[in-house]
Amino acid sequence: MKKILLCLVIAAFSIGVAISASSISAFADDEKPAKEGKHKMYGDKPKSATGKIKAIDAKAKTVTLTKKDRKEKKEIEITVTVTDKTKFKEIDSLDDLKVGDKIGAKYVEKDGKMIAKSIEKKVQGERKGHKKKGHKEEKEDGE
Repeated sequence: MKKILLCLVIAAFSIGVAISASSISAFADDEKPAKEGKHKMYGDKPKSATGKIKAIDAKAKTVTLTKKDRKEKKEIEITVTVTDKTKFKEIDSLDDLKVGDKIGAKYVEKDGKMIAKSIEKKVQGERKGHKKKGHKEEKEDGE
């Protein structure tokens, strides 16, 4: 009788452990997966490049710019394709750009192309985090 009772206790204990283990793994599956660098609208996380325009192809809607590669310590070329979704900053369209202008481009890689999310014309001498020209004049007028 004691052996049967012992077998039943062991069986009940084993079933309890199995149920607990399966419920713990079910909760682990509910966790949100880590972000894989995906952007809401474009899929892949946008990359950015800043450099001087080397070529513009209005017909193909592409802009080729050269930028310094920090790792390789040499200039590289990047060609971005402009679409109807591309946003322009400091300019109205691709027609406002010319070879030699300094631009910043945010883009995503899709089907082997670099699709421009946004293009911003950089003012000569302007750096990230610095105020644009005219700020000093406004301050002097206000004093």
